[in-house]
Amino acid sequence: MAKFDLKTVAVEQDALSHPKIVGEAQRLLATLDRLNAEMARASRRDRIAQMLSEADGVDDLVIRLRVAVGDAEQLRGAVEKTRSRLLRDDSKLREALAGVVAGLGKEKQRLTARQGQIEQQIRQVERQRLEAIAELTKAGLGHEEAEARAKPGADELKALRDELAALPLRLSSVDEQLRSRRHQVHLLEGKAGEVVA
Repeated sequence: MAKFDLKTVAVEQDALSHPKIVGEAQRLLATLDRLNAEMARASRRDRIAQMLSEADGVDDLVIRLRVAVGDAEQLRGAVEKTRSRLLRDDSKLREALAGVVAGLGKEKQRLTARQGQIEQQIRQVERQRLEAIAELTKAGLGHEEAEARAKPGADELKALRDELAALPLRLSSVDEQLRSRRHQVHLLEGKAGEVVA
């Protein structure tokens, strides 16, 4: 039995989740399965006649069929072994990465909550600022001077907007780490930046 290696399993799982595998390769395999099923429904006599036309006689046809049957049996056995290994490896990987995935989930929730808080703070600061400007202009200051003196200040509002603008990139990074087993393994090993707890 091969040694379980987190990195190797993570790379394999990421490859199996690749858009070309999920999309194009799966569609092509489905087409191949459909064509094979259609051929299986065709008359054996017609299929043998077609194969015989491509073979160098009856003996060559029988040899080709034996090879094809052997290849199919070998492929079936290999697919079953791979399926069992993938299930075993996935279970071990999920167990090993459970803490990292939970930490990433909490970080995503924290960032999403912070995004909502900042949006609320911006609305509140804007409202307070407008009220302060209105009071200062009512007290006789010019609009520009009222804007300059109003509290909360324009800098506080800009800082909140800057923080809000940075959150989508941080959320995107966490989402990428949640999708990639390789990133999760790196986080587990402490090699990819800050480990999310």
